Amino acid sequence: MGQRGTIHHHASDQTQQKNGNTPPLYFKVQDKEVKAHGQDFYLLAATLRDGVLYFQGAAPDKKHSNLDPIRAFSEAELSKHPETRPHAESASATLVDAIQAAANQRGATVTRLEE
Repeated sequence: MGQRGTIHHHASDQTQQKNGNTPPLYFKVQDKEVKAHGQDFYLLAATLRDGVLYFQGAAPDKKHSNLDPIRAFSEAELSKHPETRPHAESASATLVDAIQAAANQRGATVTRLEE
């Protein structure tokens, strides 16, 4: 199962039961496979919107703060999918836990980036 499938497996049952959305959550991911492609890390945005998990990954942009490239892409993509439910803190916590569990399985290091 790929990383996306792993995260979905961990998060889907628990998060969808919360009946809430999450704001975009941002992470710095350090993974040996990324290092093999010349990057020390990549940025990850994850969001739950009406029962669907959205993930975006991007290389950091040295001209801007770390979150600028992934935040812009995430906001543009999510604007196509208006929210119909409020944000739920419990859904955010479950999604963070699922991403951490998937990273641990892959031997990757994930750090949540606060806005």
